[in-house]
Amino acid sequence: MDVFFGFYPVREHEIRDGDDRLATYDSLGKDSELFHYTDDGDPESPGTQFVAQARLWFDSVWDTIATKADA
Repeated sequence: MDVFFGFYPVREHEIRDGDDRLATYDSLGKDSELFHYTDDGDPESPGTQFVAQARLWFDSVWDTIATKADA
């Protein structure tokens, strides 16, 4: 299994809604550097450890706060 990870910077910007201006914050990922990690089967390697922890984090979100989207 492979994992790609990047730090997406958050930027504030304004959007208009009619005459109103709203401050919003967006993560900007398109220009982010991605780091590649591979589970190479060695339980001591940084790649294998990162992939395992990424999976645990994802499962914790999926199993607690994720909700089914309406079709």
